[in-house]
Amino acid sequence: MAQLFGMILVVLAMLGLGIYIGPTVIENPQIIIGTAVGGFVLLLALTRFNLALMFLLFIIPFSVQFNLGYLTGKTPIDFSVDDFFIICVAFTWLVYLTKSRKPPYVANSMTWPFVAYFSASLISFIPMVASGKGNIALSMLHLIKWYEYVFVYFVLVRTLESREQIVKFAVLQIISSVMITLFQFFQILTGFARGQTSGFAHSAMATFGSNGILGAYYVFFLSIIISFIVTAKSPKYRLWLFASAGLMAFTLFYTFARSAYLGMVVAFIVLGFLHRKMMAIFSLLLLCMLPAVSSKAVNQRISMTTNLNARALQRVGHFNGNRNAFYKMAQSSGGITLDESSMERLKAWRRAKQVIYDNLFIGTGYWSGRFVGIFGMTTAHSFYVTTILELGIVGLGSFIWLSWALIFNAAIFGDKTRDSFYCAISRGLVAGYVGILVHCVFGETFEDFRLTGPLWMMCGIVFAAKRIDEEARGIYR
Repeated sequence: MAQLFGMILVVLAMLGLGIYIGPTVIENPQIIIGTAVGGFVLLLALTRFNLALMFLLFIIPFSVQFNLGYLTGKTPIDFSVDDFFIICVAFTWLVYLTKSRKPPYVANSMTWPFVAYFSASLISFIPMVASGKGNIALSMLHLIKWYEYVFVYFVLVRTLESREQIVKFAVLQIISSVMITLFQFFQILTGFARGQTSGFAHSAMATFGSNGILGAYYVFFLSIIISFIVTAKSPKYRLWLFASAGLMAFTLFYTFARSAYLGMVVAFIVLGFLHRKMMAIFSLLLLCMLPAVSSKAVNQRISMTTNLNARALQRVGHFNGNRNAFYKMAQSSGGITLDESSMERLKAWRRAKQVIYDNLFIGTGYWSGRFVGIFGMTTAHSFYVTTILELGIVGLGSFIWLSWALIFNAAIFGDKTRDSFYCAISRGLVAGYVGILVHCVFGETFEDFRLTGPLWMMCGIVFAAKRIDEEARGIYR
């Protein structure tokens, strides 16, 4: 009965959506195919809730977006495949709760930090409304998109009930990351991302569309895989993990995201500290850095940060012919010659400085800086600069609380559990998250669902494991 009721709701919702986006469907027939496939998967998932969640693990990296129209004039409404699957998960979750008669929420240590960050984001809308700057509809859409996977986090914490489920979901998520690695590796081998300007290998971005986001994604999953290598006892499993880590390290360096290189080094140091095997982790780090040592293109990308000349700029396609103006700009920042990407970051941070001082407490409004163009561009190239500008010290403080809650609780769980699998995944989560935090100093990758989706899902898996482990030991509160 509950399944039939859920199906009726879905059919009505899809009918209403079809009427609303009718003209768009005619112009974009791929939506019909996507809706048909999604509808089939949804009906299948209504009978198997875990199946819907597993589909979501593999959908995120390959998700595509469709434009459904415009809101309040020029604000685009983009609907992606993963959005549809989250709606599927929401419906199947309701059916699951109805059948199991379980409460929808389980108390955990991440709840209030999430609430605080969401509240700070909502409070930041006040100056947007007062000043009339920004686009509230667009900002709200981005905020909802960010919290979609926070919702999935709470679903996972509630519904995963056994160690077998934890292992299955964690392994499947690692497999999905290896699939992305293989996809990018194929791009590199076939020359898809190569040779467009004077023999310099451009970054292969798999399905991500951004080398920075893909680099952070690899830092996160490489940390988890290395954590399993340290704890694995089976030679067969360790061999597969070594192969996956080596391939992922190679593709990570071929993203040419320098902040990801730095994040990887810091993540490995954290892993060495958590596992108390610094020499073993250091040896693995050296192995993972072989692509940087052996690849001329990667070495060129690293040395380009402070060792510039006109030919290097031409090779990467950044040089615009105005060499004197560029070096004059470089000399104005203390006489250090940086590449254009680094200089653009410094320029954006200088523009943001005064705006931050003027809106220090609650900021200018969520997503307002990027939409209005306060930085003189669409990004500040730093998640922290953007956060304190748009959400103020209230928002930055709530994000620090959120990060501390994740790191502290996962690290403590890794120390106290007697299960080697739980230990590996929790410590890998901590190291990977720290690596992402380092990466975010030079990028706004924390805003993209291709990173936050896998992050919060893995976080949900770990905190569900924490609950299961503590219940087994009789200490869960």
